[in-house]
Amino acid sequence: MLVVDSRLIAQELGIEHESFMKTLTTHESSIQQAFGIIRFEIGKIIGRGRPARFAWLTEDQATFVMTLSRNTERVVQCKLNLVKAFSEAKQVIQQVIPAQQQEIEKLRLELEVARAQERKFLVQERVTAKLDMLSRSNPVIAALAAGKADAVIEKEHPITVLVDQHGRPIEQFDGVGITFLAKQYGFGRGKKANDRCRAWLRSLGIKDSDWVEEPSAHVTRKLPRELLARLDQAFSAKQGDRQFFVGE
Repeated sequence: MLVVDSRLIAQELGIEHESFMKTLTTHESSIQQAFGIIRFEIGKIIGRGRPARFAWLTEDQATFVMTLSRNTERVVQCKLNLVKAFSEAKQVIQQVIPAQQQEIEKLRLELEVARAQERKFLVQERVTAKLDMLSRSNPVIAALAAGKADAVIEKEHPITVLVDQHGRPIEQFDGVGITFLAKQYGFGRGKKANDRCRAWLRSLGIKDSDWVEEPSAHVTRKLPRELLARLDQAFSAKQGDRQFFVGE
């Protein structure tokens, strides 16, 4: 709410502030009934004098008090100055405050964006740390867990080749066994790891008929290597029934 100091009004009217306050006090009840409560304050002590009591008056309150004075040239000018001052103050409020509110909203949005970027950075930092720890034990798993199946560099795997009595190749086998798959996708080693891997493969729709038998020191059931791309994609997409790594 816009207000004006009673001391300033008395100065503009060319009268003692004490006289102005007497007039104000005399009509205090009527003014407050018509225009609201008058806000009085005690001013600072100057020298050894007593602290002066003054009032903060609204536009209506100040205008009414001035109507109690005779319309001398000075009083008329004071009224004019008061009306102009309040009018200019209202214009400033209408122009400046909305602009400030827009600037405050802009700063608030910038702060939210900065906080979101900070949260994103912290999450990326944690994920990077986990992948780094995982990559030390198994780089292949780390790449797949990050959803980068195409970034995995495949290791060389033995290819079984049957030859005739003259050493000429007659048939070639290039499958991957359950032990390799269990290790490739992080199930570990051993019979239990192989069983868990088989259960995961079945959940992805790998049937018994997909396995082929390759000759080695003994006949071994293996999956054709062309299925690896499908398995890599399923692993990186976290498809199938299996126990995922910590953090997945």
